[in-house]
Amino acid sequence: MIQKRETLTKKERSAEKAFFANLNIKKRTTKTPLVVALIGLVGSGKTSVAQELAKHIGATIVSSDIIRIELRKQKERYENARTIAENAAIKVIESGGNAILDSDFIDRHKRASLRLRFRATNVHPVFIRIHCNIDAQITRMLAEFCDDHTSEFLRPEVKIREMWRRTPLHYRSTNQRGGIWALKKLPFTVSAEINTTHSDAWKKEVEKIAQRFLDA
Repeated sequence: MIQKRETLTKKERSAEKAFFANLNIKKRTTKTPLVVALIGLVGSGKTSVAQELAKHIGATIVSSDIIRIELRKQKERYENARTIAENAAIKVIESGGNAILDSDFIDRHKRASLRLRFRATNVHPVFIRIHCNIDAQITRMLAEFCDDHTSEFLRPEVKIREMWRRTPLHYRSTNQRGGIWALKKLPFTVSAEINTTHSDAWKKEVEKIAQRFLDA
């Protein structure tokens, strides 16, 4: 079931307006417009991959964290953050850019909604899966310093709780080596998978993916 498009409240529209005002739209360098949506847990490296890919293909990042910051400033809940992100991605495409949405699109309703919004534009969203060693994820989250105006998640323990809560959506538990989490096989097609555990390797992989987009 596809969720219907939500109508924004006055405060949500104010948050959207503030987000749009700071959206620095880059001119795309691909032959055709691209909408790239990422799949991965908090701490997996989605934002880093988005930033690296954007440099290669002339893309604008639609940041879920910043949208939530603007909603929080308006004392609004996050339910319509997805709608604001979709509206922003459409604005980017209509302005001659490519859009990268850096929130987690593991949810099928969220993917269906994005596809539906872009159906009339003849732009077909592509999905990239981001993952890394779970120990590396936790280390990253503990190392980051976040304050009220830079992240949706204010403390490392909040990030870790969010990661743990959503882990079963991405991983399955196995008895190997005393018990490890293994990536689930996704029931839909992704354009690429990137393991961000080692920085040199994943950046090279992003370059290859970007070149594929540029050649298409």
